[in-house]
Amino acid sequence: MDSVSHSDTLEFTGERFEALTESLYYNPSTDALIDTAALGSGVTYTINATLSSKKPANETSLMTVAMPKPKWVPDVVGALSTEWAGTDKSPLKRVEEIVSTLQTTGFFSHGLESEEPSNPGHSSYRIAQLLDKPERMIGDGEQYAVAAALLLNDAGIPSRVVMGFRVDAESSFSGSTWRVTGSDVQAWVEVPFEGIGWVPFFPTPDKDQEPKEEDQRSKAKPKPQVLQPPPPSNSSDSDVSQSALDPRDDEEEEEEEPFDWGRILRIALAVTIPIGVLVTPLIIITSIKLSRTKKRRKTPDLTHRVAHGWQEMVDHATDLGIIPPKAATRKQISAALAKAHSVEGVERLAYLANQGTFAPSPPTEKEATEFWKEVEKVSRSLASTFPSRRRFMSKFSLASLRRNPQPTLDIQEWK
Repeated sequence: MDSVSHSDTLEFTGERFEALTESLYYNPSTDALIDTAALGSGVTYTINATLSSKKPANETSLMTVAMPKPKWVPDVVGALSTEWAGTDKSPLKRVEEIVSTLQTTGFFSHGLESEEPSNPGHSSYRIAQLLDKPERMIGDGEQYAVAAALLLNDAGIPSRVVMGFRVDAESSFSGSTWRVTGSDVQAWVEVPFEGIGWVPFFPTPDKDQEPKEEDQRSKAKPKPQVLQPPPPSNSSDSDVSQSALDPRDDEEEEEEEPFDWGRILRIALAVTIPIGVLVTPLIIITSIKLSRTKKRRKTPDLTHRVAHGWQEMVDHATDLGIIPPKAATRKQISAALAKAHSVEGVERLAYLANQGTFAPSPPTEKEATEFWKEVEKVSRSLASTFPSRRRFMSKFSLASLRRNPQPTLDIQEWK
């Protein structure tokens, strides 16, 4: 929790200072400024602010603030907010419990190539994805701030997401001058306390807090079981002994030996077991993929169903060997597929996916069904650009089931 500041004055300098000054608006309730003329290159400004040493105490009450009700809140938020806020009646304690749980339990990643996979954005689907496994949350400040605000609001605590610049150990300073760069961009939440104002809280885990993969090499790999033939019968020994005690006439007709069904069974098992060992994994892989597709297609939430449809097409491309970077946007992926592999309809599919995911209202049942038809059409178009052997092998590829496959699609070339 940082100090609370209140803006006192703001002064522009440069050629456009008059236009920027005239179009500047200030909201004293939120201590927020907006300039409709928009900043540009060469613009400088000076803000004078008063830092307050006041901090909320356990008994400090919340300010009464009119907040809009969030829409499309993931179901998991309600359960986690009740659990993480605890039973303490102090608003500050409840805020700190939720923020601390996100900060200490989660892991940090921008989703870059050298980092743990993490999808961009803060849509309802992305936040549900973040909170789906609380013991393994992975995201950046944007996702953690939105998740914290939803959890706090669900617990009856008004909060807002703030994006801005924050000084840390990596910030560039020269004397008293701070050179702001993209790495200084931060997102956090603020909660209004009576007599103090909007107090900032930072739910994002430290950047060095990354998940550690389990060492799979230490786990023994089970070997396939092989049916062993039964031990040899001792009947020959007994026959020899019996013949020695009770010799027979050489002219006596020998009895016909019975058919050896045990030998036939051993031969059959020796042939079928290796075939089963080879075929069973292929059947399992195919079953997992079919189950995944069915689950995505039947998702009750129509916004999620559209997002799943786009991921289905991406997984289809991944199994064919076209693996986009995790941080790539739908627009970037579709442009690369359309130009590098001549895939028809993929750019329209990306447009429909973004529309269905980010539009003010969720898609209808009919729109979601039509979108999945487009997914199938684009997937067929993509597959048709490869030989039949490649298409067949893609059905058993593990690429789309892996957590972090190595990207093969260069989106930079087709921007």
